[in-house]
Formats: sequence, C-alpha cells, structure tokens
Amino acid sequence: ADLIALDLRHPRLAATTARTLRADLAFSAAPDCVRATWVAGRPVIVDGRHPAGDATIDAFLRVMRRLDA
Repeated sequence: ADLIALDLRHPRLAATTARTLRADLAFSAAPDCVRATWVAGRPVIVDGRHPAGDATIDAFLRVMRRLDA
C-alpha cells in the first residue's frame, strides 16, 4: 500500500504514543487495526473491508461445501 490509515483507538493501539508508535505497530497491531489503504491513489481497503471480501468468502464457502459433499 502507498498509504495506510490505522485505527489508533483500537484496543491494541489505544496506549500508543508518538514515541512508541513504531514498536506498537510492529509488535501489537493486528489486521483489524487497518481502517483503509490506498494504492496509486485508489482505495483498496475501506472501513476495514476489501471490496471483494464478501464475494471471496462466499466463493470459498461454496467450494468448501462442494468438497464436503
């Protein structure tokens, strides 16, 4: 990503300060701390969700059901 927006109010980052930000991101942050990402000026993740996320999960579940049948 060219730009990442983080949720600094997320419980994993709530105690972060300017001095500890890099270490907290490296050792405490989780994927759900990411609120948005942009690549080449285009949004990829918005409100913590990828636009194709639901369709990808649905397709995965269909495949898993077929394999389980």
